Amino acid sequence: MSCKVELKAERALRSRRPEILMSTCAVYIKRESYNVLNKVTFDSVRDFQIDGDQYLTVYMQPSDQCSASVKEGYRERITVQSRDVITGRCTSNGDPHYNTYDGRYFDNYIEGDFVLHRSQNRYFEVHTRTWRCWRVACNCGVVVRENNDVVGVTMCDGEWGKTAPRVIKYSDGNFTAGVSIAKNKSGKRFTIKMPSGSKVVTKTGMWGMNVELTVPGDDFGGTVGLCGVFDDDVTNDYTMSDGNISEYTRRRPHEFISSWMIPSGKSLFDKVPDKIEDGLQNREDRHRGNENCECFIDAKPGENKEGGCSMSGRARRTMGRRQTMTSITELVNDTKSKLGSRRKLKRAEAIKRKRRIQREVLGGEVTWPTEGGITFENAEERCRSAIHESPIAGHCADVPSVDLFLGLEGCIEDIGLTDSFDLVYVAVEEMIDHCEDVAVKNVSLYSDDAEEKSPPSFLGDFICPQQCSYHGDCLDGVCHCHKDYGGSDCSVDLTRPPDVWFIEGSEHHGLCDVRSGFCRSISIIGDNFLNSEALKCHYEFVRMDDQGWTAIDKNKIEADVFFVSFREVYCQPKETILDIGLDENTGITSATLRVTASNDAGITESKGMAITIFDSKCLHCDNTGLCTLKKFACEINGQCFAHGEYHPTNAELQCLSDKNQYKWSMPDGFVGFTLIAMAIGIPIAGLVMAAVTVVLTFWLYKRSKAKVDTI
Repeated sequence: MSCKVELKAERALRSRRPEILMSTCAVYIKRESYNVLNKVTFDSVRDFQIDGDQYLTVYMQPSDQCSASVKEGYRERITVQSRDVITGRCTSNGDPHYNTYDGRYFDNYIEGDFVLHRSQNRYFEVHTRTWRCWRVACNCGVVVRENNDVVGVTMCDGEWGKTAPRVIKYSDGNFTAGVSIAKNKSGKRFTIKMPSGSKVVTKTGMWGMNVELTVPGDDFGGTVGLCGVFDDDVTNDYTMSDGNISEYTRRRPHEFISSWMIPSGKSLFDKVPDKIEDGLQNREDRHRGNENCECFIDAKPGENKEGGCSMSGRARRTMGRRQTMTSITELVNDTKSKLGSRRKLKRAEAIKRKRRIQREVLGGEVTWPTEGGITFENAEERCRSAIHESPIAGHCADVPSVDLFLGLEGCIEDIGLTDSFDLVYVAVEEMIDHCEDVAVKNVSLYSDDAEEKSPPSFLGDFICPQQCSYHGDCLDGVCHCHKDYGGSDCSVDLTRPPDVWFIEGSEHHGLCDVRSGFCRSISIIGDNFLNSEALKCHYEFVRMDDQGWTAIDKNKIEADVFFVSFREVYCQPKETILDIGLDENTGITSATLRVTASNDAGITESKGMAITIFDSKCLHCDNTGLCTLKKFACEINGQCFAHGEYHPTNAELQCLSDKNQYKWSMPDGFVGFTLIAMAIGIPIAGLVMAAVTVVLTFWLYKRSKAKVDTI
């Protein structure tokens, strides 16, 4: 006899989202173990909202699958309290301007690696890297670490203005359940969500990236770094790494900033922390498994799950904007994919470039007018008008606690330091993000005219990617581009093809070793890529002659395309370029392709970039595409073999590079297998025949003797 007891909770008022999670939606009580304690764990949801404490009733009642005699309608109830806690948001925008958790605003014009956030309550840390942009510094990368998961977005490797944002998994092994990585359609916005609910958002441009960090209440009162001490007290935000508080009160607290600079080679960009043992990890990991079940009284069919339930952690966020994000978690997690191999490829690039961080203070004081003639009044008017002209500004002005001109002072300074208006849009983005964060958190602003309470509709209606780059109109959260512009943010100029700068990391001639396993995805870095079905790559085989690289065949071949970001695409040939299988078929050990990209299915193409795909087992190729045979290797029938390697089907033959690098060789003093067989086989066969003769003769003798005895 057994009884299934179901657990079902009420929902928060007029909301489909959960306030609490359970470790299971049902327990089974058996007759033989009726007195065994069944433990059910309750956890509050991290919703990053200001909605007050919630008191919810959880009912426990026998289901139809109960063979015990129970009074009809019987059930027990308990009340569960879900406490509202403060959450933190810190930003580092433009060149870069910081807004701490408690609202202190300052600038950082030092190039280097920095601790943005370090939790003293759990294993959670965020590092940023700045590089020189114009005559100031900008963010070019961010890495987040929670427990044993380390992942980041970086565009720091290469020449400023000509790099692509890349998601890199730094930690070994698979991601913990609950880690989520996504990008938007334009490939400019990336989000990294951790199981605790902590989230990093990057918005990239040609100059670098904006970084936004939100953390749960776990970190309240226990943070250090450039984001300040998260304790609702702005006076201690300039707490330095030695625990002292900088007394500097202006916008450039160099002493405070320098104290959080990380020595070269010691940041998360270059060094992964030691693995944390299971017993020491944050609670989010220690109790991971079957603890995240959503069990509701009014659940739809299949909504309540038993046992494993969700593995996605306790964070449940409500979004205001309607922008679609595409998950790339599995691709980044897969070390066999090119995206998942970024850590290995990045290390190789870093060794080549030996990038050195200059620890100088950039920027200097702004003088008006600038060399280009921009006055302070011009700069202020441009910044204010850009914010006012944003379609969402009027709505945000009515939201309590929203400061439309939060980034005004930084915007003016950016114009003075760069002598341009290139970063004005950053102030608008800062206002929009600030407005969305406040409006989504404050549920008192939610609409009451629907079945479920939802954030203010203007967030979805008037927030578009990068304000449609001022080349389109934002309607219902979607950019409607003006003539000659395209893309989800209208940033692509349709009157010209993509600009291609690098192929497999080279601006001259790309190289790809077929042994790496990643030559089926050729990286193209450039600008003006349109993420659509019309985005195509084409390639043709070329060879070197007196005229340079000349097409072998005039027919171009179409390749598949994977859109990585606004600055990078993968061109993926449908055919195998090199076959490195060990057989006797004639193949090739290298091939050179000329690759182009197009936004209109090949009608207008970018300039062609050459790449040589080669087999490093026997070839060495330089950055001009010239390949030479290695000293201790052979190239036989279009296949590579190492010195001493045997023929795949004939053990008599070897690659002996000191004899002949282009034909199979027989080792000196080697006796062929056939001769050995004859030398050994004939004597053995003679012995066997002799033995058979003796045995047969003895058997005939015994038989004849037996017949005589019988007679």
